[in-house]
Order: sequence, then C-alpha cells, then structure tokens
Amino acid sequence: MARLIASLWTIGVLVFAIAQVAAQEAGERDPTRPQLPTPSAQERQARLPNLSLGLIRKSAAGSVAIINEQTYGIGDVVSGWTIRNIEVDRVLLERNNEVVVLSVFSGLIRQVEQDDS
Repeated sequence: MARLIASLWTIGVLVFAIAQVAAQEAGERDPTRPQLPTPSAQERQARLPNLSLGLIRKSAAGSVAIINEQTYGIGDVVSGWTIRNIEVDRVLLERNNEVVVLSVFSGLIRQVEQDDS
C-alpha cells in the first residue's frame, strides 16, 4: 500500500511539473510573480549613443579617444555622454547615472550596470 501511495504521489508531481513546463512554453506567466517593465530592444538601443570608437591613444600627457572622427579626452562630453575613463581597449561614458562602454575590439556598445552606493 505504501508503494502505491508513493507511486501515485510521484506521478502527481510529474504531471504538475509537465503542466508547468507546458504553460511556460505556451507563453503563460506565473500570476504570483510580479511583472517587471522590460524595455524593448528599440527602447534600449534608443538610450545608447550612436558613437563609433576609432582608436585610443594613451600617453604620459593623457589619454585620448577618436570617437566619430573627433578627438576627446577624459571629462569631455560626446552627444550628451561624459567620458569618465579611457582605458587601453575601451572608453567609459556616463549620462544620468547610466554607464556605457565603447570597445575597440567588438565595435559594439554594451551597457554596464552602475552601483548606486
């Protein structure tokens, strides 16, 4: 009898798990999970600057970056973004407590979460 109860319990758990997976695949969401606003890809891209990093030159006199065919240094403002740091392979830009990175190697801009502490 105990084996039968254990088998029925196991089958019930498996059926429940399969139903959960099927609901997720069907696009249904857990009603107890809070819905967080998710920006669309277009909204995320609209927030990012349309900048092209050409090259970075580091020297004893200071670092400069060629962005959109113009020369900039640390503290300069490019399309509303302030250059916070120029590293060997990337430039960190900041605006409204948001930081983005221009990378020499990927040529892409990727968003970096900033610590508010």
